Amino acid sequence: MAQQNVKTILNNKDKQNTYKHLMGKYRKAVNSECYFEALLIVYAMLEDRFRSMIYHSGGLTNRSAKSFCKKAGVDNIVRDLIRDYIADNEDDSLGLSTITNKMKIIRCLTKWASETDKQYDDGFILLLKAQYESIDAYEMFEELEQLRAWLDYRNEIIHGLLNKNIESLYSELDTKVEEGMKIARYFDSQCKLLKKNNKIRKYLKLQNN
Repeated sequence: MAQQNVKTILNNKDKQNTYKHLMGKYRKAVNSECYFEALLIVYAMLEDRFRSMIYHSGGLTNRSAKSFCKKAGVDNIVRDLIRDYIADNEDDSLGLSTITNKMKIIRCLTKWASETDKQYDDGFILLLKAQYESIDAYEMFEELEQLRAWLDYRNEIIHGLLNKNIESLYSELDTKVEEGMKIARYFDSQCKLLKKNNKIRKYLKLQNN
């Protein structure tokens, strides 16, 4: 396992301090036209919001977890739920290493909750469905498509920066940064819907840290 060079957050207060600091850095970066730094912060926020959505769905035992929660069979339950709603070019793995995989999990759970007509008696599934029903599925799918296009742009910039025409590069960089932050704020709002009253984590008796 690779050595961790930067310490992770310790608790919710530590998380809030980091978030507040980096949002301040984002605003300063935009005001100073340091758009590459701003792009980095936006992408980090997107990664974090999707991880938090999975966390509040009961998918992580704690914030530093490396794999999907196995308590009460959550991993198998969620895999079974998303299997019928997954795209043809995807598998039903619950890996957390990429933002694309996190997006897949959230998209499938949203689709399941909005389309299924099955009746359930499992407490966790009922709570999960209720929380995801608070999300506007159509809006979620539109935002996910916008995010996919934004990520394509971000990857093109990050992985090929020195091969880009300068005028073309800077012609929309500021706009793309603002677009990314707008998308990130949308997913932050959806995370708050899933977090409401912390029902799922309380039911599963998972720690909140």
